[in-house]
Parts: sequence; structure tokens; C-alpha cells
Amino acid sequence: TDNDERNNKMKHTPGPWIVQGDTYVTVNSLIIAHCKQDGHSSLDEAMANARLIASAPDLLATLIEVTDVLERLRRGHGVEVATACYPALNNARALIDKINQVQS
Repeated sequence: TDNDERNNKMKHTPGPWIVQGDTYVTVNSLIIAHCKQDGHSSLDEAMANARLIASAPDLLATLIEVTDVLERLRRGHGVEVATACYPALNNARALIDKINQVQS
């Protein structure tokens, strides 16, 4: 399926990604990101950014699962359901491709 192709194109560091020291995102002691606070952001904002970044692999996996479900619904139901699924499917596929840097 399209989603299997998208899964195979993932180039990011496999998870789980975790937050350490409030603002570092790591996997197996490798730093993936450091969300620094600067003159424009607070420690709370830096910590929230780190949590969001750390959840990225799980968000992507969930997005792929949702596109699979929507695709099955689209195929198995009438025109009304298919039409309702198209915008969400197209947006989800575009986001997955953007994350995986797939050129259309």
C-alpha cells in the first residue's frame, strides 16, 4: 500500500525519543534536539517544545495508522464517505510525505 511505501521511506532516527533534563530530546543517549530558552521564550515553552519534538515519531506512526483506516473506509463505503475522507487523507499523505521529504 501507499502507507507501506511511506513507512519504508522514513529516514529519521528510530524512537523512542525521550525528554531528558527538561529541554533535551534524546534516543539511546544521542541528542536529537535541544530546545533552548532565549530572550523570547520561557523555560516552560522550551520544555513544551521538547515534549512535542519527542512525540514526533509516535505522531507520525499514528498519522500513518489513521490514513490506513481512512483509506479502508473510503474503499469500503459509498461516495458520501469517500468524499468525506478525501480531504483528511490528502492532508495526512502530504504531511507524511513532507516529513519523509518525498517529492511529488
